[in-house]
Amino acid sequence: MVALESTPVHGRENTGGKLEEIVLVLKAKTQELAKQVSQLKSENEQLVSLRDDYKILKHDFENIRHATGKLGNDCENMRKEHENLKSSFQEHLLERDKLQLQLNTTEGRLQYLEAISLQITKFMEMWLETFCTTDDGCRNTSHYDESKDDAAAVVP
Repeated sequence: MVALESTPVHGRENTGGKLEEIVLVLKAKTQELAKQVSQLKSENEQLVSLRDDYKILKHDFENIRHATGKLGNDCENMRKEHENLKSSFQEHLLERDKLQLQLNTTEGRLQYLEAISLQITKFMEMWLETFCTTDDGCRNTSHYDESKDDAAAVVP
């Protein structure tokens, strides 16, 4: 187009030579524009591909954001459950300690009762040896003195 504008209007007599130049310039320009169009088409395809990739990435990002929110909720729920389990565990430890104390107390009482029972048994053995009855129901009076103790005379 530059060549057409530079061609003077009043000098049309040499237009044959100039026409060939104009055609050559137009061909060159057309080829250059065709290259540019081809390059623009290629760039457009790349942009379309990038746009599609962007849409995919945006969709993936939304999915990740949704999953992250879900994970955050799950994490919070797990934290609460951990606290509940920890509290429950502490309660069980306290209950265990109370039961252990009761067990220790009961064992102590049983040991005390066993000791008393042994003392009573020894005392009863001695008493029976001293105040036992014979097979025919008579008292063994060899060691018995009625004047000392009326309660000791009672034989079961």
